[in-house]
Amino acid sequence: MYEHAIEACKNQGGKFVVEGGVLSGSGFESGCYVKPCIAEAKPEFEIVTQETFAPILYLLKYKNLDEAIRIQNSVPQASPPLL
Repeated sequence: MYEHAIEACKNQGGKFVVEGGVLSGSGFESGCYVKPCIAEAKPEFEIVTQETFAPILYLLKYKNLDEAIRIQNSVPQASPPLL
């Protein structure tokens, strides 16, 4: 999922400030260890709305606090729970 998220962000137009990647070499043979990455993205990128459970930080621009809150609350995970 980690590598898919990085590739999806690149394909959607994201620019990486800090490149991620899977660690390799002695002690990392399992492929489970990764480097954190930071990407400049836009709120409308589909990948930004998905939970990846990986060390990926998306930097999103906003004009004011209300817009920042709207962006944060627009993802499916922010929906109120069904009663």
